[in-house]
Amino acid sequence: MLRGLITRTDVLRVLMDEPEAEARAAMSAQVFAVPVDSSIESAAALIAIENVGQVVVTGHDGELLGLVTAVDIARHVAARAGYIAS
Repeated sequence: MLRGLITRTDVLRVLMDEPEAEARAAMSAQVFAVPVDSSIESAAALIAIENVGQVVVTGHDGELLGLVTAVDIARHVAARAGYIAS
């Protein structure tokens, strides 16, 4: 069971005040997720609505399958538009 997520921003925020902090001190307990069969657009919408940099992708039983970041979505859009190779 996923209990949280640590992002680069979380680590930098915590380490500035407490260089020897444990991982749980930096962990964000609120994690946003999309089911594995969700569209890229719905993942992008959740990222935008919640103002986060990533969402977790879960399987039908709730298991953690992966992570989609805002950069992943930007690359997908740029590739679809022909600006970069897919």
